[in-house]
Amino acid sequence: MKTINDIKASELAAFLGVTPPFISHVRHGRKNLSTDQALKISDKYGIPLYEIRPDVYPKRIFTNAA
Repeated sequence: MKTINDIKASELAAFLGVTPPFISHVRHGRKNLSTDQALKISDKYGIPLYEIRPDVYPKRIFTNAA
């Protein structure tokens, strides 16, 4: 499965309209993407929301609870 780290920082920054250093901060846990940014990344790259923002979109809401 593709992760946010598999996308070049410059490509992701251009797509989101942010700077590459911002993407670096996100990757190192110093900043968070907004929910809108997370949705855009998920839609374009197919990365699950729970991988991008697990604090907002926990994996359990995407799995079948029996």
